[in-house]
Amino acid sequence: LIVGVVFAFVFDSLDTRVFAVEQLGHLTKIPALGVFPKIREGKNQSRSDFPNIEKATLYKDYWMVCTRIQAILQNRSVRTVLITSTNPMEGKSTFVSSIAIGLARNNCKVLIVDADLLRPRQQKIYQVSGEQGLSDFLENEDVRLEDIIQKNVQPNVDLLPNLTQSDAKGMFNSPQFTA
Repeated sequence: LIVGVVFAFVFDSLDTRVFAVEQLGHLTKIPALGVFPKIREGKNQSRSDFPNIEKATLYKDYWMVCTRIQAILQNRSVRTVLITSTNPMEGKSTFVSSIAIGLARNNCKVLIVDADLLRPRQQKIYQVSGEQGLSDFLENEDVRLEDIIQKNVQPNVDLLPNLTQSDAKGMFNSPQFTA
């Protein structure tokens, strides 16, 4: 019995997974801005159909995060917010789009940089087209950033799209990436 209890304590102490937001905040010393439940897509709905924050079922949660981000931006010299995760299809593109629109409606000027090199989505969400995007800028020194930013895809929201799937290894070694 004692060996079983000791084994349980040892096994539990070796488990480094994070199960709660509070654990993550304690480990990183960075507070969470909000928590969103997983949204299941309906039969006639896809994640790319979700750019309008007012239609979101999670309006209150998105608004809370918008308010917290705006407070951080106003009270500090922070000018950049990075949204990322370790897994695909977790709703990063939807989240970024909704937060950008929420911040823009509070008179913040927003530039979305779609840096997803494998599954770029923002150009589909905002229904923009173009011949060049972030990958082209990183791979070609002749492409100017000013020429590929899509202005006012929504009021106060500009977009630097990534129009093609790309080889990330080659881009990270480019002169444009290190500049």
